[in-house]
Amino acid sequence: MRGDRLRVRQVLTNLIANAVKFTERGCVDVRVTRTAAGRIRFVIEDTGIGIAREDLARLFLPFERAADAARRGYGGTGLGLSIAKALTDAMGGTLTAASRRQGGSRFTLELPLPAVEPVESSGVAPPSPHRRTHRPTVLVVDDSPVGRELVCEMLRGLGAEVRSAATGEQAVAEVMAAPPELVLMDLQMPDLDGATTTQLIRAQTLPGAPRPRIVALTANAFGRAQALGSSGGMDGYLVKPARIADLRALLDRIADETDVDRVPSVVAGGQPLFEPSGLDAAVVRDLSSAKTREGRSLLEVAGLRVLEDTPACLAQIDAAIRGKHLPPAAHVAHRVKGNCLMVGASTAAACAQRLDDALAQDDAKAARVQFRTLSRAFDELERTLRAMIGMR
Repeated sequence: MRGDRLRVRQVLTNLIANAVKFTERGCVDVRVTRTAAGRIRFVIEDTGIGIAREDLARLFLPFERAADAARRGYGGTGLGLSIAKALTDAMGGTLTAASRRQGGSRFTLELPLPAVEPVESSGVAPPSPHRRTHRPTVLVVDDSPVGRELVCEMLRGLGAEVRSAATGEQAVAEVMAAPPELVLMDLQMPDLDGATTTQLIRAQTLPGAPRPRIVALTANAFGRAQALGSSGGMDGYLVKPARIADLRALLDRIADETDVDRVPSVVAGGQPLFEPSGLDAAVVRDLSSAKTREGRSLLEVAGLRVLEDTPACLAQIDAAIRGKHLPPAAHVAHRVKGNCLMVGASTAAACAQRLDDALAQDDAKAARVQFRTLSRAFDELERTLRAMIGMR
């Protein structure tokens, strides 16, 4: 079938996850058929708590949650179904909901996914027009799913063989199991940060074993100093947001090195962290011109992931401020900052940085002010992204 794999997966994941979430007993049934009109119909049916008739009409509106779900204490931001509906509409499909009087819900998703003849393909992106003759192996370590996915897509487009890890612990395990040639390491992660993770990797690498180059992903001068200092153990840094030209130069530089124990520092991405404008035009052009293997622009991929991930992060920060548990939420604000930087939203990223600082300092008054500022900035960013990627 021909279709938008990422969007279809995102919609189905949301619908099935909701069905499982609201079904404490019974079952969740997923059926797939082709209609007489040639469309693919997905039916997700559960035996859960059901949806009241008065809630069905507003179910797909942003920030709306069924009253019974809220009353029973089920979490959620009320954005999942509205995003699923917007993605379905963008694909030319339909998404409807129904509920039985005795409980249980049924969601029906129909999409125009035409059948295509299978073609032989290596599944490998076309090689970049430069001197590398092999596929370099890269491990991307970032707790932000948006940043992780976007950098992975960029690297695949450059012909790299890519793996990823969401935590420092996962990164150490990945490197010990199969050392890559390059590790791109986010510095600010909860639990194990990038510098500590690097030290663990260096300490556990046996003499004579392959030594991966470890390059930091950082958005500030302190991070650059930390990465290149004697305690960091890293070989260089890239400034966030990572640019395709910088990643290509990095892969070329590593391919040219023959002595893995004497890798010079790699310094790239020297653009200023924050621009006066709301969106960095260079980042937007970069993402718009790059394509995934399915032919989609990286701007669309990144925009969708930012719109999916950031509202839940903001809801988590809001709950932390209301519950007066500020410092643990600082890493969530950092994640929002990373999301914004990935799409060139420097204004929103600056707001997230100020909120990060207020949360880390346990300053409740400043945190409330900065949270409201960030929320307004993200509202503007959301409208801009939806317009740019064609979402209603």
